[in-house]
Amino acid sequence: MASTSWYWTLILLKASGGYRSQAFPSNQLFFQQQFADLLGCDSLESEVDKRIQRRLMALLTDNSAGLETRLLAEYCLRCYISHQILYACIDLQTKFGQEHGFSRDDVLRIVLNDVDLTRSLLVSVESGYRPFAADIITTFKPQVGSLSAWARMLTRQHNDLNNFLLEHGILQQSNWALLNEKTPDDLQRIFSDTFNLPASEIEQACKLLSGYHAVYRRDRRGRRGKCQPPTETQINEIQRRAALPVSAAAVIEKLVEIADYLRRYQLLSKGVLPSISMDDPAHGSGVEPATSSDDNASDSESDEIIQLLYELVNECLEQAIRTVIDQRYHYLKERASPKAEQYRLALKLYYCEHRTMAEMVPELNLDAQFQVTRLLKVDDFLANIRRQLLRQLKDRFSGLSHRKELFHDYRCADRLQNLDENHLAPLIKKPRANASGNSTSNSFFLQCLCNVIQQL
Repeated sequence: MASTSWYWTLILLKASGGYRSQAFPSNQLFFQQQFADLLGCDSLESEVDKRIQRRLMALLTDNSAGLETRLLAEYCLRCYISHQILYACIDLQTKFGQEHGFSRDDVLRIVLNDVDLTRSLLVSVESGYRPFAADIITTFKPQVGSLSAWARMLTRQHNDLNNFLLEHGILQQSNWALLNEKTPDDLQRIFSDTFNLPASEIEQACKLLSGYHAVYRRDRRGRRGKCQPPTETQINEIQRRAALPVSAAAVIEKLVEIADYLRRYQLLSKGVLPSISMDDPAHGSGVEPATSSDDNASDSESDEIIQLLYELVNECLEQAIRTVIDQRYHYLKERASPKAEQYRLALKLYYCEHRTMAEMVPELNLDAQFQVTRLLKVDDFLANIRRQLLRQLKDRFSGLSHRKELFHDYRCADRLQNLDENHLAPLIKKPRANASGNSTSNSFFLQCLCNVIQQL
């Protein structure tokens, strides 16, 4: 529910961090004159809020209303928009900030840039002053929807904000929008080339996506706005069209799983490695870990598998590390950002010289420790190395024709997950330092990591 004061108070960033609300008495007086029936009201119902917005937009665009009236209508709308931008940013920080390493102020600084109400948007082209609020006002159509919904949607779609979120491994696109924009041919190529999934699984996913498109695109034709989850009726029709022997509940689960793969692909294609680990059970295939096909396999055969696994890890680990570092470095470099070189130096200081993040701040020419945390993204970095190593191991297993009987199971997704959890996760862990600043664990992994870093 909106507040009447949103129309005469502007949200501004403070130099010391955070934000403040600045009231404009002239806006308040104008608002009370235009909407005398709302005197004494602190909150506004949705329909009343829309009526106010329609009236203010009508005054703003009415050349016969007089310049002062038009300006005051504009100022009221800009104040209101600043509150919507604030709440959109708070929502993003609440959902993703802690997990992905950014604060509310980080995102506010990108989009909350309307700092001077005395400079009208009506003359913004001549003055060069063009805050984000100008884009919101000039594209808003009050006959279509509310200003709150429009302002928050454009905030979430802001290019610089989305680039920032991508840098932190976040792709703001619903599952249903992702599914809606990819063709079955796209899906076949992505699943085969990027994720190397079995042919049977790819075929089933393509059939399901074709059924989804036939139903969802048909029903959505001519509509705008966010792609909503399919209804129960739509799910049942998708199931019939796909002709797959699964329940309606399984259809929705499989669609979400396909969308998750597409989200990871989108991030990879933009040079950002997804921060969700492959072995996260919330995003896995739901397959129970398989038991050995031969429960009576000899201990010597098991020992041989383990020995060969560690030999392969030893061969593949440095390349996996190098790939992850290069992808992150080139992504930062393409943005013409000094962070690219800072990133390489930060890796050396943290992993090879065992500096604390607080000690690294001045050497990296940064202002605060949280910036080092965000630059290194240690948990994401290690998860991405594990993921890249798994991908390389899977390729190597396929090439071991002379050991096909040993490694057949390890080419399956569930056994790879088991391998990741039981062998790679204990190996690739966040380094800990003792009181003298020397690493006390993961010596093999850290040695490989430092070998790569020193060669950069």
